[in-house]
Amino acid sequence: MSKKIKWRILCVVCLCLFSCKQNVSHDEAVNMMMNHLMLCENFNVSPYQPLKDLHGSNCRIDSLILKGSVLFFRFSQQNCEDCIRKEIELIKESGIQDYVIGMASYDNLRMLIGAIRKYNIPFPVYFITYNDASLMFPSPIEEVGRPFLFLIGSDFKAKYVYMPEKNMPDLSVSYYKQLLKMISGEDSENNIFEFRMMDIGEVRKGELQKIEYKYTNRKNELFSIKNIESSCDCTVPHWDTRALKKYESSKFVVFFTPDQLGYNVKSVLVYHNQSDVPVLLLFKANVVE
Repeated sequence: MSKKIKWRILCVVCLCLFSCKQNVSHDEAVNMMMNHLMLCENFNVSPYQPLKDLHGSNCRIDSLILKGSVLFFRFSQQNCEDCIRKEIELIKESGIQDYVIGMASYDNLRMLIGAIRKYNIPFPVYFITYNDASLMFPSPIEEVGRPFLFLIGSDFKAKYVYMPEKNMPDLSVSYYKQLLKMISGEDSENNIFEFRMMDIGEVRKGELQKIEYKYTNRKNELFSIKNIESSCDCTVPHWDTRALKKYESSKFVVFFTPDQLGYNVKSVLVYHNQSDVPVLLLFKANVVE
């Protein structure tokens, strides 16, 4: 059984276990699982991946993300219809539909157009053949037979892969809430962090790297970092717990020990007292021998 499928099963089990404890509410259990989901594995996507629009014209994925990150909703004719319908309704209710693009496989374009009308899909949808989809997506995800979502940005890595469970809508609500926060940049008015993405260039495998993120409190209330979670064991954050007054600045450090050759993108989630939703910070590096 793949790691991703085990994770889906673990989600259901953990929600039941966490919710049954007297000191952990259902909402807290959902938040705990979503925090870990936001740091889950990703997979590479070719920017030249061919798609078709509803007129049958050819296009590529890189032409769809010119304005920033896009949340893709992957579904097909072989998926559970109730699962597709339920998730589209949640997407509408969440307000994230302006950042969503559908990627669907049907026997032909005419059938896809019929499905778009049937489900009343409010966002653009592009056609991908079954063969291309089997090459693009990890088989354990496709073989489940349910729709799933993933975020693609300028690094062309599919991140935050999420397979909804129609009987657990709270997970989807939390997922869309966090991604909407990240994509729309709601915290940009505060400009807390000087950089959201750091490029540390070429580094050698195994050599410890130090990345610094500077931040400034721009609100009247005190600002403090509550916790920072990293996407892998090779990334270790250290931060100051001191509360900052308005316009005071500080910085936290991430120590990175590269263990994989090639282009690496790592992430940290910063939890602070001024928001219920963590801030996603990224850094990238080209790891060489």
